[in-house]
Amino acid sequence: MFIMTLIGITTVYVALWLTPDPTMLTKALAGVLTVALLAQFAWEDIYGLAKAWYVLEETCERARTQAELQTAGDTFARKVGQVGFDILLFLVMWRVGKGVQPKLQTVGVRRALTRAEAQVEAAASTPGSGRVQPAQAEALKALEVARARAKSTGPAQILNALEQGLPEAAQRGLAHLRRQFGDAQTLARLERVLLEGGKDLGSFLSHQGVPKTEAAAAKTALLKAQQELARIRMIEMKTLWDPALRKVAKAELRPYFVRLFRLLKIRPDSARLQELIRTRDMTGLVGELGEALQRSLLADRYPTSEGHRIFANVEVVREVKGFKHTKAWQAAERAVGRKGDPGGLYEAGGRLWKSITEVDALVAKKGVGGKWRPVELEQMKTGQNDQPIRAQEQNAEALDAMKEIAGGNKEIRIFDRISKNKLGEDLTVHFDLSVPLNVNTATRGLQGKGFDRNVPFLRTLLEEVAATMVEQGLPLFPPMVKPFTGRQWSDPQEGQ
Repeated sequence: MFIMTLIGITTVYVALWLTPDPTMLTKALAGVLTVALLAQFAWEDIYGLAKAWYVLEETCERARTQAELQTAGDTFARKVGQVGFDILLFLVMWRVGKGVQPKLQTVGVRRALTRAEAQVEAAASTPGSGRVQPAQAEALKALEVARARAKSTGPAQILNALEQGLPEAAQRGLAHLRRQFGDAQTLARLERVLLEGGKDLGSFLSHQGVPKTEAAAAKTALLKAQQELARIRMIEMKTLWDPALRKVAKAELRPYFVRLFRLLKIRPDSARLQELIRTRDMTGLVGELGEALQRSLLADRYPTSEGHRIFANVEVVREVKGFKHTKAWQAAERAVGRKGDPGGLYEAGGRLWKSITEVDALVAKKGVGGKWRPVELEQMKTGQNDQPIRAQEQNAEALDAMKEIAGGNKEIRIFDRISKNKLGEDLTVHFDLSVPLNVNTATRGLQGKGFDRNVPFLRTLLEEVAATMVEQGLPLFPPMVKPFTGRQWSDPQEGQ
């Protein structure tokens, strides 16, 4: 019975994890089975050992002779013989695991990184992906070589000579351009691509004339490969273990699965189910993912070993005099003919507060008396339409408010914002603002928008990683690897 049960459970367990299921239903069943197996181990072994120990204690208390003590010990030994080996083996393997885990995790992340980078390169080289490689070495002289080989200044002869040194996919692309624009315009276009853009002609031409369906599939494959590489990068950076990010991800996970199982009850293969999986509203999670990335990068710049700490989502507020609750303030506003918009209002500590601004990341260093001295304020923007001007204004507003606090203004406070509409601890007393403020300010956002510092990933990749976090879950254990070095990403749509 033991052997049959072992084989049966193991077969079902492995099959559930391996079965491809976009709805994750089998993954949920496998999770239930995992809990059942762990519960059985806990009941049979841990509870059995605890019960045996309790019986041993009770028997020893009643014992009055050496023989009675010996009998109690023998009884305990027999019971421990059944479960003790499991417990001891568990403890030994746990210690072994702790010993080898850092090395194995480092090797695992590095191997995953190498594999993901290779997949990106393979996907980028597929015709139609839109990823054009820069021209290097002899490739920069491709047109000069073609002119010399053609021994003519005619566009047709030059293009014919150029075609001889191109791979098959690039030859098809060149033929497409010649049919579409003619030889003269095609040559002029290639000169701009090579001389002004510095791009490899073979790589550029391989993407020309590819059917729309093939090009769309190639772009999708490249995006998926980049998403996986981005996810591995974030594992390397330890971004996916950021507490605030994991909290938001779990909050996104609950309503997603509620909608998922409601649709499963209707029909597992319904079009609505596939649409839910394909289109997810990840705006909040993408923003939090961006801020978690920000904290990872700042942690590399300001290590805790040097006494730094990063305060995330800090809300700087001013007291609304005469009110304790939002409803009372709204009633007073409406009584004088105003709308009474409660946006930016918080109730905390028996008072009503109005937001001055929020600081996405406040870097501080422990100073005299154990208080934190602000070192840098950095605002993070991940929206496609976000501009650095608003982030700069937020930094200026925060600095002005801190100066007022340093000047003795008791109506302005610095709070930890624990959710969108809720303040946490009053952090003001933990900061040393008595000295003249000499705080750096910075902005971080999507590439090409003029921010002081760039997010190292495209917005589309952040969206894909956020969706993966919801659908596949969060990593369980943080890797013991060095922080991310900040390698930049570029947009495949722009041919970089």
